[in-house]
Amino acid sequence: ADPREFIVGHGDDTAESARYYAYSWGVAYYLLIDAASVNAAKLESYVAADSDLSPDARFEKLCGAALAKFEPAWRARMLSLK
Repeated sequence: ADPREFIVGHGDDTAESARYYAYSWGVAYYLLIDAASVNAAKLESYVAADSDLSPDARFEKLCGAALAKFEPAWRARMLSLK
């Protein structure tokens, strides 16, 4: 999402902004706590990464899996927490 759409109350669709925020929280929770596949060193490297990589390539480097492979596993886990 564009940064302006992401922040609740700053986009045209507040519900969509809230959804983006919830999804990002869920991904962070999954990577850092639930699956514990990202540690502080990996996260620091991701944040400091060279911007020559696309967002998808940076995510793949962080997670070790392509977004298309990561998303179904993440979605299943989030739905199981209901």
